[in-house]
Amino acid sequence: MTESEFWHPSGPHANASSTLLRLSQIAGGSEGWESAPKGTYIYTRTVGESPSCDDSGCVLVRFTRESWVARDGSGRIVESRGGEHSDRTFGAGELPFEDFMSMLGPGFADQLRSYVEEHMATNQPHDFAMFGEICTLLGETQAVPEARLVLFRLAATLPDTELLGPMTDELGRAGIGVGYTANGIRHEVIFSRDSALVLEERGVQVAPADGSTPSTGAASDGVAGSWTAYYSGPVDSLGGIPYWNGIAWETVPSPSP
Repeated sequence: MTESEFWHPSGPHANASSTLLRLSQIAGGSEGWESAPKGTYIYTRTVGESPSCDDSGCVLVRFTRESWVARDGSGRIVESRGGEHSDRTFGAGELPFEDFMSMLGPGFADQLRSYVEEHMATNQPHDFAMFGEICTLLGETQAVPEARLVLFRLAATLPDTELLGPMTDELGRAGIGVGYTANGIRHEVIFSRDSALVLEERGVQVAPADGSTPSTGAASDGVAGSWTAYYSGPVDSLGGIPYWNGIAWETVPSPSP
């Protein structure tokens, strides 16, 4: 298969699995967050809009999540959502996904698949929910390279993944899109071709029940209209912000002593 065939679709499903396997090779060969030098942190900024639902319906709520993760699992997470704000610090081994480390070894792939199945949504079609959970885990750069490789390979086994071709995320970054559709909702994910990191996830309504134009702007079934963009980079302090294309993210105050 040529380089072009890896990144450009010739049909909705023809090359999705091959592209995911290609991304697994890139992910498995890259350094993960646990490779950060002692005394430094991997910063991840997650921004987006997600549905907030009650008995009267759903609305999209803007959120921001910033994390600083050291290789020992310590760090800080700052979150804002719908006017609520939290700022938490963590000791060694206290941050999420440290259980991936304990899985490494014989049977790792089977254990990780079980982890995905235990944590994915139960109110959606099985493969659609699995695709969504896999991509959410891939969006967290705390996942070690071995885990990212297995997650991509697991996604490649899903029969109805769709290669969406070149796409651009909300931050203007170019990548390759892969999606999965169920019940009129397509879960789209944009991956960096260079690092295989998730740039953005979003839910798109592709088959409106009333025949109107498909839209990403209205929440439906807790999926359509949502989007989440990720950005990561190394920093040397809690509260430090890296640069991306010469742009410094908004500075976050360091936690009080």
